[in-house]
Amino acid sequence: MGGMRLGEMFRKHGCSVIAGDSAPYVDAGKATPWFEEKPGFCYSSCAYALLGGKIRSVEEGSRYGVHQHYIGGKRSDVMLREQAEADSMAIQVLSGLLVEYVMRMGVDARLITLAALQPDRGNIPAMSRKTLEDLRVVTDVAPLAAPWTLETVDGASLVGRLIQPQQNADEEMALTYCRSSQGDVFFLDIAVSVVSDFSGAVEEEARMLSHVSLNENIKAPLVQVSVNKGRGKDKVILSLRVPRSTLLRIANGSTLEWSANTSNPVWSFFRGTLSTLQLKTFLPILQRNCLPT
Repeated sequence: MGGMRLGEMFRKHGCSVIAGDSAPYVDAGKATPWFEEKPGFCYSSCAYALLGGKIRSVEEGSRYGVHQHYIGGKRSDVMLREQAEADSMAIQVLSGLLVEYVMRMGVDARLITLAALQPDRGNIPAMSRKTLEDLRVVTDVAPLAAPWTLETVDGASLVGRLIQPQQNADEEMALTYCRSSQGDVFFLDIAVSVVSDFSGAVEEEARMLSHVSLNENIKAPLVQVSVNKGRGKDKVILSLRVPRSTLLRIANGSTLEWSANTSNPVWSFFRGTLSTLQLKTFLPILQRNCLPT
């Protein structure tokens, strides 16, 4: 019950939850004020608390598992007989509550069936990554089929737009467009959702960057950093200058992976994965409809 109550609080406040462990980040043999993630384990109540996260992930190397319900405590033979019926009723009530909770959290109810087939204690098996994804225990799976769309700006010029859920943010938006005076150069904007309390620090960190890496071996110059204020969450926007030839190389693949080296190496704001579905088709159209300077 405690795990479900904690999960309800996670969902109420829109928390992102990771199953794993953490340790102080050490740089050149010295401890820093930052923490880095490391593998851990999440069983029993922890397994159900995780489900309350709006965004859920199980770190690589971490173990996540569920087990049968049981009533703890030692009893005499007489007490075992007297309590057997009551225990059975309690377990049925708990199972019903768990099914309702799991479904409300957007997780497949087969998770409860799987739990019933596992040992109630001892050597509880860890679920495979595929099972975690199939049952929707984790949400940190980039939706590679997310399509780009064309939208108008000022009733005339076109931009390409993509909104796609990410592991570490509610959503991530990318725009690509060109300006008439820039010839064969496009501008790729990557906007990251950040809780308003942290957007100032993230913006300051972003302004120290000179470029952003795209698909590991492409360095795109960072030409502008801006912030769109919202209610409780802001968007820190990184504007990159990308030649059309480079954008075509990216569009030939299925995804765009981006990252930036920052002074805080454990921050997850500056990396992500975006779909490039339909982007190649849109590029000629975007080029013919450049934004005016």
